[in-house]
Amino acid sequence: MEQKVKTRTGIGIIVGVVLAIGCLIANKSARRQVLTTTKKTNEGIRDAATFLQENREEIISQIKRVSSELSQLSQSANQDLKTIAERASHLKDTTSELAETTKEATEDLKELKEEENEGNYIEPGQFEPSGDPSVEKKA
Repeated sequence: MEQKVKTRTGIGIIVGVVLAIGCLIANKSARRQVLTTTKKTNEGIRDAATFLQENREEIISQIKRVSSELSQLSQSANQDLKTIAERASHLKDTTSELAETTKEATEDLKELKEEENEGNYIEPGQFEPSGDPSVEKKA
């Protein structure tokens, strides 16, 4: 079954090509168009090949220069990414330290507030500057 389908497809393609060639041969304006397009394409390919032959060394040197620049940019970008990663890590550490310090300060303030509410808070200047906080000033 598959063999018949392949055979029919092949025959269909051959018949289509033969009919297309027959139409081109019979139609003079279609032949001219095909010839004109083929000549223009041939000229374009020839011009491109000539350009490449004449400027081969310059093209190669430009490709090498651009490749080198891309390599340098890639290395620079890689170094920048490493620097950003290091600074982000440092920022993370600093933020953690700041959060911890803020937490401790908040706890200290809460303790001071509780002591003040309990009456254990000692106003600045209540003690002698002797360094012994157990000795109160007599007012």
